[in-house]
Amino acid sequence: MWDKSKTSWHPYIAEQPVFVYSGSSGRAIATKIEDSPIGGIVTPVWQLTLDKNSDFAGGGLVMLGTPPRFPLKVYMKHEGTGEANLAVTVNGKKYRKKLEQSEWRSLTLTENDFEDSDDESPPGSAVISGLEVEAVDGTTTTYFWWVSEEPNTLPVPVQTYKALVVSRIREEHILWVGNFEALNSPSSALKFSPGVVPFTANVVSDGQGGQVIDAWRGIPMTGYQYPAYYVKRGYWERLSQVLDFMSESQEVYREQNVNKTTGPFAPGFGWEYWDAGEYVPEGINQWTWNAVDPNSQWEGYYCRPWESVCHAWYLLASGQYPGAAPSNIRSLTERAGLVSMRFAQWLSKLYSTRRSFQPPSDFPEFTDPEVNYHTPHFAAFALRASIYCNLAGGNPAVTLRLIKASYDYLVSQYIDSGSMKGSFAASQPTFQANGIEYREFFGFWEAEIIEAIALLKQSKNLFNYPKCVYFIKT
Repeated sequence: MWDKSKTSWHPYIAEQPVFVYSGSSGRAIATKIEDSPIGGIVTPVWQLTLDKNSDFAGGGLVMLGTPPRFPLKVYMKHEGTGEANLAVTVNGKKYRKKLEQSEWRSLTLTENDFEDSDDESPPGSAVISGLEVEAVDGTTTTYFWWVSEEPNTLPVPVQTYKALVVSRIREEHILWVGNFEALNSPSSALKFSPGVVPFTANVVSDGQGGQVIDAWRGIPMTGYQYPAYYVKRGYWERLSQVLDFMSESQEVYREQNVNKTTGPFAPGFGWEYWDAGEYVPEGINQWTWNAVDPNSQWEGYYCRPWESVCHAWYLLASGQYPGAAPSNIRSLTERAGLVSMRFAQWLSKLYSTRRSFQPPSDFPEFTDPEVNYHTPHFAAFALRASIYCNLAGGNPAVTLRLIKASYDYLVSQYIDSGSMKGSFAASQPTFQANGIEYREFFGFWEAEIIEAIALLKQSKNLFNYPKCVYFIKT
């Protein structure tokens, strides 16, 4: 955040940015303070403590940045029972000004604020080559934050991303890194960014009302995108980026599939980021099944984003979003509907072709999805997704067929007695524990199923029905 073309001195400008001097009985101590509060923000500063003690004592700033001129700007604080002068060196001669006690403040000093021993002021156009504090009497403490120009600041509260700093110097060395602002960061120009999030995005509090993004890495996966969230928050640009991402992933899936199947998603995208190389070693901005989670074929990574984009479509179509409609509301709604119904029509065709409502469990890279085990988890998402599609105006024949298929499948998996009563694990593998037979099941499956059934109960009287020729008995 420090720019030496504007700043003459700051706490990180050198390993030891403050020098001190004193006589045999005088005392001068320079100390770095890491957590001085300035305007409610914890800020690193340097502290200069002087005790004249019938001798001399002083200290100065190592100004390695742009040479200061008048008017001289210094952000400082001064306290103590003694007296000290602020001294500037101009053309090899010192000029002084008495320091007044004060809290943190920005001082703007002209040449007329300083005098030499002959009561003359320095020339106003000259470069200031030195800035010191000299003890006059007793003990004083002076604090410095910056000279000439304050650092670039970020708005508070703010989200702060971690960054990777790489030094290419091969010999042993010390690299000092302070506050900084990345210029022309590739992260800010990533395709589909910032709407599409990476595999891992952890946020922690910075203790000042803002947030620090503690982890932001791993190539994005379609299974970790939630477009409905952006509708609820009114983040329209980010929503548009995610819709583009999901639509492109469907097109890539179709092109790679041996049967040109349209609907499912390509799972991973290796964008132009430093940690993408291990997933797409032959290039950037490529779709891949070699994702952060090696189990990229898992059904959850396909039904989950489908349900969220269907939910987004329903919220857009029904006007359930904050504030006024964006100027591109029609485009957003149509694109969300296109992605949603591509998947719905494919799933409806799959069920009809197989003459079975058992959901797909695996999505291989080149061949059509497979049904290898029972997954009521997929059926729960399919039920919710189909309801949202129906309410948003999707083809009622397709959506009601999927609603019924998903619900009927869940009913077939329900257990109403025994050790697994209340679960939907009828077709899951069994195991023994303490002489009791159980079935393998997951708590998050149960939660998704309950939410789906609740949505069905809430929405059943609002459904759009097809023409009589397509009517499905329930």
